[in-house]
Amino acid sequence: MTDLPYERTHPRAFAWTDKAFDLLQSGELRGEVHRRAGLETAVVAGSCPRCTHQFRFETSRDAVVTGGGGTLATRDVVTDDGEFVPIDVSCRCEGTHDGRLETEHGCGILFRIEVRPDTHDG
Repeated sequence: MTDLPYERTHPRAFAWTDKAFDLLQSGELRGEVHRRAGLETAVVAGSCPRCTHQFRFETSRDAVVTGGGGTLATRDVVTDDGEFVPIDVSCRCEGTHDGRLETEHGCGILFRIEVRPDTHDG
């Protein structure tokens, strides 16, 4: 495993999303969305599509109600009918990446995955 420099040129390149899909398919990357008591939380963990370091990304927000609103870090409309929720993810690995500032995390990439949420009324 090579520690790549912090990504500044193409942090949102589609290649990272494309690679993340492959990692989801192989089980090397996992994503979960939970809806409980008006809160939507997501956890994405596994291998980074760029640097391959292990990472864990978490985010939360108010849950979406049927028929409107947005989802985690997006403006997509989602209902509670079991469809996939898009999650915008940033690498949060603890690997060494030259050029990363103290206030920055991971290797510098952002990508999107889609996950089917579980919904609990609790």
